[in-house]
Amino acid sequence: MQADWLTKNGNERLLVIFMGWACDAAPVKHIEAESYDILCVYDYRDIGEVLDGRGGSFTGLLTGYLKRYVTRTLMAWSFGVWAAERLFGAGGSMPIEFNKAIALNGTPFPADDQYGIGERRLAVTVRGLARGGKDEFDRKTYGKWHEQLESQLSPRPLEENIKELDILTARSREPFTPLLEWNTAVIGTEDLIFPPENMHRYWADKALTARLPHYPFGEREFIKDLL
Repeated sequence: MQADWLTKNGNERLLVIFMGWACDAAPVKHIEAESYDILCVYDYRDIGEVLDGRGGSFTGLLTGYLKRYVTRTLMAWSFGVWAAERLFGAGGSMPIEFNKAIALNGTPFPADDQYGIGERRLAVTVRGLARGGKDEFDRKTYGKWHEQLESQLSPRPLEENIKELDILTARSREPFTPLLEWNTAVIGTEDLIFPPENMHRYWADKALTARLPHYPFGEREFIKDLL
């Protein structure tokens, strides 16, 4: 895992954003959250150890640092919902409590026919990546914001992205009990990656429906209102 500070001004409030698969911090660098420091986490090939921008481990240091904040808010997108559960939940390497936790177009069971993307769709995604690269997937993910964000999308090698998806798919099938207390789960009605009906099935009365593609961060005021 990797983490980048988007804002670090010594504020008393912290926003932690867990990105989706194959991302870096670029698609959320525009996020403005007044009076918050903002930390972005991505790259889930190794759940448990967090690397800084130079590749050095700062898991222990980061744990102690995050606990100093008066209030902590978590936003987790797509596969990031599962990754946050595995990192911050009981038994994770960073057992930190949040004042508010918001899931965005994802569930703790991303590789699941009932609550997640589904085995067949994941297999089709992997085959499509191997044959034609990531462009089609990105267009489905970012929807109307794809053209605006295309030049900013992660330059990580395709082979690395495929490896990350393979690891995520395999590990997210492992039995575990979700323990984070999620306050709200945003479900995009135009999501072409995570089936909205499966997310509704998992989140039930915690669901908040919005007219969004899989990528939820394009509507800046909507994201600010969630805080």
